[in-house]
Amino acid sequence: MTTVVRSPDTASAHYFVFQLQSAAEELKRQGLTKLLDKKTNKIRGLDLA
Repeated sequence: MTTVVRSPDTASAHYFVFQLQSAAEELKRQGLTKLLDKKTNKIRGLDLA
């Protein structure tokens, strides 16, 4: 068979990343970017937009 189905693990990972991005955006809206930067300074260079 050649049908391609996205594995549940992959779908879950994409959803998890989406949730992380949503949480980060909410923190930014609440003005907690300084706190966020301290905790994520190792990956701050990544563009999550």
